Amino acid sequence: MSAARGRRGQTLVVLPDDGMTPLLEAIRGAKESILVKMFLFTEPRLIRALAAARRRGVKVRVMLNPARRSGESDNDDAKRRLRAEKIAVRDTHPAFDVSHEKSMVVDGSFAFVESHNWAPKNFGETRDYAVITHDPREVEEVRAGFEADWNRSDFDSGERRLIWCRGNGRERIARFIDGARDYLFLQNERYQDPTIIERLVAAHARGVKVHIMSLPPHALKEKKLLEGVAGLRVMGDTGIKVHKLKGLHLHAKMLLADGKRAIVGSMNIAPGSFDSRRELAIETEDRGVVRRLERTFRKDWKNSHRIDLTELTGGKAITVYAQHEVIKDLVAARLARNGAIVFEAKGVSVHGIESASPTLRYRQDDREETLACDYVAGCDGFHGVCRGAMPDAVRTEYLRSYPFGWFGILTEAPPSSHELIYALHERGFALVSTRSPTIQRMYFQCDPHDRVEAWTDDRIWSELGLRLETLDGFRPHMGPIIQKGIIGMRSFVCEPMQHGRLFLAGDAAHIVPPTGAKGLNLAVADVRVLAAGLAERYRTGHDERLRAYSATALRRIWKAQRFSWWMTSTLHRSPDETAFDHQRQIADLDYLTTSRAAMASLAEQYVGLPLEVSLESAGVDVRTSS
Repeated sequence: MSAARGRRGQTLVVLPDDGMTPLLEAIRGAKESILVKMFLFTEPRLIRALAAARRRGVKVRVMLNPARRSGESDNDDAKRRLRAEKIAVRDTHPAFDVSHEKSMVVDGSFAFVESHNWAPKNFGETRDYAVITHDPREVEEVRAGFEADWNRSDFDSGERRLIWCRGNGRERIARFIDGARDYLFLQNERYQDPTIIERLVAAHARGVKVHIMSLPPHALKEKKLLEGVAGLRVMGDTGIKVHKLKGLHLHAKMLLADGKRAIVGSMNIAPGSFDSRRELAIETEDRGVVRRLERTFRKDWKNSHRIDLTELTGGKAITVYAQHEVIKDLVAARLARNGAIVFEAKGVSVHGIESASPTLRYRQDDREETLACDYVAGCDGFHGVCRGAMPDAVRTEYLRSYPFGWFGILTEAPPSSHELIYALHERGFALVSTRSPTIQRMYFQCDPHDRVEAWTDDRIWSELGLRLETLDGFRPHMGPIIQKGIIGMRSFVCEPMQHGRLFLAGDAAHIVPPTGAKGLNLAVADVRVLAAGLAERYRTGHDERLRAYSATALRRIWKAQRFSWWMTSTLHRSPDETAFDHQRQIADLDYLTTSRAAMASLAEQYVGLPLEVSLESAGVDVRTSS
C-alpha cells in the first residue's frame, strides 16, 4: 500500500481526491484471498482487477446486493462478468431487506470499511471515504461478518469492536454524539432517525457546536422527502448549522467529534439503515485519519469561491462539448438524413457571391468539380477561404492580440475537481477542467513564443502546483501527460458577416480568447440565426431575417467579445501591467465572489446570453433539424 499507516494501523481514503488507486493497489498486491461485499458494483476497472487476481491464483469471493427496495437490480452485469472469470459470486444474506455494507478484506491482513460504492460516479463525482485498517481484531471482524453472510448463518453484532446494523449501530452512534464536548461535524445524505436527531439537538443545547452537511432536499428521493426535510428543519430551528455540499454529490457517512474521534461507514442516519439493513462502520481515534477528515470537512464547509451557474441563471448550465465529438455528431446527423459530404476537397474557392447563383469550385480525385448554390454558408474557420471572398472594400476586421498564450496538457488522471477551476496567481493564470473520469485538461499562462520541448513533465506539474495550491492544501491530481501544446490568444471580429449570397458563421467571422468559453456557443448562435433566415426564405419567400443576419448575430458577438476580454484581462498577468493593475484584478475578483449581482452577471454570460431567434417561429422543425 502506498499510503502511510497511523499508530493503530489505519489509513484514510478520501474520494474523489485519492481516486481508485488505493483499491487497485490492494487488489494487485493480494497473494491469497480477497473478500468483497458491495451494495453497487459497476466499475469495470475493479472487475478487471479482481479477474486478474483470480487468474494469478488468489481466491476471490464477492457478495453483491441482489436488488434495491424498489426491486431494481444494479449488479446483474457485474455478476455475469465476474462469473465469466470463474470468480465465486453470491447474493448477500436474504435476512436483510438490503445489504448496504461496502467492505473488502485482503489476505486476512487488512480491510477496507467504505462509504462508497464501486461505481464510476463514486471515484469522480462524490464526496466519500474509506478507512483501511490493519488492526487484527477489526480485520477479523469484517472477515467473520463476510463468512456469516456468505454461509447464511447468524452473526452476533451486539458486542463488537466495529459498528454493525442490524445490531449496535443506533446505540453506538448515539453514544458517540453524547460523548462530544466541543464540536461535532457530520456528513450524511439524510437525517431521518428520531433518536439520532434528538441526540444532536441535545448536544447543541449543552453547548456543542454542531455542523451538519446534507443533501439538499430536492435531491432526496420522493418517498424520503418529508422525513428528510422534517429532520433538517428540526435541527435548523434549534440553531444547528446545516449546509449543503457544493461542487460534489454528498454520499459520505461520517461523524467527527472534538478533533479526536470519528466514525466512517455505510449507514445513513435513517431508521431503515439501523433496523433492517446490513451496514458497517468503523470508529477511529487515529490522529492521521481524524486530522485528514477534519481538514476535508472544513474545506467542504468553507468551500472555494464558487459561482453556482445553475442557481444564478434559473436552471441553465454549461456543457463541455469537445471539438472532435462535435464533428462526429455533425457527420452522423448529416449521413442520417442522406446528405452528401465531400471529404478531402482541395483548391476550394467561392465565386459569384453577388449573383443569384453563387458557386463553389474544388478538386477531388484529380477532377474539377463545381457546386451550384442558392446561398453559401461560410463555416470554414478563421483560415478558410470564404471570408476572403468578400470584397476588401465592404469588409472591416477588428483584431486584438494578447501578449500571452496558454500551455495546455491532457493528462490521464482522476478529476481534481467536480467543476472548472480558474486561478489567478502572481506567476499567471491557470485552469483545470474535466474531459472524462480519467482524462483531464489543464492550462497555464505562458509566453506564446515559448517552446513545448522546454517544458518537461516535472516542470509542468511543478508550475501547475504552484499556481493552483490553496491555503487548505489543494493541488491538482497528477498523471501521465499524453498531450502538450501552446495556443495563442486573440480577439477578432469581421463586419459585416454577409455580402450578397455569402454568410459567414463561427470562427470564419469571429474569434474569442478561450477564457470565456464562448467559441462554440457563438458558432451555434450564428447557425441558429442563419437557419431561421433560410427557413423563412424557402418557406415564405421573404428574406427579412436573412438581410438582418449580420446585425442580429453581431449584437450577441460583441457582448461575448466584451465578456471574454474581461475574463482574460482579469485573470492573466500582462508583461506591462503595473502594481495598480494587479490590485484592480484582486478587487475585481473580491467583488465578484462577494456580490450576488456580480456573480449573477458572470453566470448569465458564462452559460451564454439568450438566443434572439426562435427556430420554431421561422418554421424549422427542431425535432429533426441538424
